[in-house]
Amino acid sequence: MSHVAVVTGHLGAHFGAAAVAEAAQRGLERAGCAARVAALPLGEPGTILTLVRRLGGRVFTEASGRDAGVRWALLRDGTAVVDRSAVADRSTAGLGAVLKAARRMGARKILVCSGSVRDTDLGRGLLQALGVTLDRDQERVVAWPENPWPADIPITLLYVWPPTVPVLGARARRWLESLRRFAPVDPTFRVGELGPALAALGAAAEPAAPHLARLLRLDELIRGADWVLTAGVLSGSAQAGGVLPWVARESRLAGRAAWALVPEIGSGYETLYRAGPIGIYPLVDRPQSWRHMERRLVTLVERAAFRLGVFMAGTGWRRPEP
Repeated sequence: MSHVAVVTGHLGAHFGAAAVAEAAQRGLERAGCAARVAALPLGEPGTILTLVRRLGGRVFTEASGRDAGVRWALLRDGTAVVDRSAVADRSTAGLGAVLKAARRMGARKILVCSGSVRDTDLGRGLLQALGVTLDRDQERVVAWPENPWPADIPITLLYVWPPTVPVLGARARRWLESLRRFAPVDPTFRVGELGPALAALGAAAEPAAPHLARLLRLDELIRGADWVLTAGVLSGSAQAGGVLPWVARESRLAGRAAWALVPEIGSGYETLYRAGPIGIYPLVDRPQSWRHMERRLVTLVERAAFRLGVFMAGTGWRRPEP
């Protein structure tokens, strides 16, 4: 029996990484393969629960001026984790509320899993929640507290897009100029629109998929399999923080053959091939609207995984013995 490691990202806003992994598992097992699955969400809903279930911890909800508040987790090792729900509504006040709560509860480090969010308030709400004073128009920093964030609680921003995405527009430029007068912001630290504000607090930035996969020890899952199956959205996924390029690189290092399920083959596939030898299997055989495809994604993933599972089981290939 072929043993398959399944490591998946999300396929759209309504089909999260865990649901994708379960659909792929059903298809593979119907084809006679043994599948071990792991979701690798990078900031979208499900990130916090995935980490808590695998690593232990508790989930909290922090009020932020919104009815539902912002959920975050304090893991067993003292790491506080917040996902894109803290910034996706264009205000980062919820992120500020989470950071203050995490500090009160003794968090030793902070992970901000922003996913691919790039449309925020530039971190204005975050900084105001930590005591930074802005002008009446909310366009410039006018006063900076002595120690808005303690240096002994490091913050890491986990990104999918690269740290060179520019911050555009006259208002954004005025904001950055005022920010640099009070805090040493690295001008290359441009992770979406939230990066400069976090950099002013001393944050670092890392690609999301390698960091979270390391926490979840997904490299061990890949090394213990005959084949690797991943899934995700190909457009933009060849960036350093995406699921597909991480799986391609890790499978290459482990000497495992890998396949990627994607909605359709679009831009970015050449870069993905350079990350590691990986077969790309589109879920549809002709261009379709996303609305039409989204209604059928579960069935499409199961069907594609079944077909690949038949191929994997039929080759008789096994991983080399150590």
